[in-house]
Amino acid sequence: MISEILKAINDGHLGITKCRARAKESIWWPGLSTQIERMISSCDSCSKQQVYHKEPMIKSEFLELPWQRVGVDLLKLKGKWYVIVADYYSRFSEVALLKNQKTQTIINHMKPIFSRHGIPEIEVIADLSSQQRSRQLENINYFQKSMILVL
Repeated sequence: MISEILKAINDGHLGITKCRARAKESIWWPGLSTQIERMISSCDSCSKQQVYHKEPMIKSEFLELPWQRVGVDLLKLKGKWYVIVADYYSRFSEVALLKNQKTQTIINHMKPIFSRHGIPEIEVIADLSSQQRSRQLENINYFQKSMILVL
C-alpha cells in the first residue's frame, strides 16, 4: 500500500518539494520524506523534467573603506514608502520616509544622506522599479562621480 501512495504523490512528476507538500496535506509515517526523495531521484520522468538553474556567483571586490559602494532601495511598510541607503562595507544604513515614489522625492531624501557621509567613491547600486528609473536620478550632481546601476 505504501508504494501505491508514493506513486499517487508523484503523479504529475512535480519534484521533491511539491510532492512533500502534497504528502503533508494528507499522510505521514516515519521516513516518508526520505522515501519521497528516493522515489523521485529514481524516477525516469522526474529526472528528464528536472532542470538545473545553476548560475555563477557574481564576485565583487573587497572594499577598503566605508561609503565606497552603497545600495539604494525602496521599502513599503504598513502603507508607507521608505528609501533605504545601505553601505556595503559597514552595513550601516539610513532610512527616510517618502511622501511619494517620484524620482525627485527620492533625490531630495538622498541629498542629505550623501551630504553627511560623502558621495560613494565607486558606485550606487539601485534596484528601483521602472517608475524610479529616471535620467534625472542618473544626472544629479551628487552622482556625477558615481555610477548608478539599475539591476
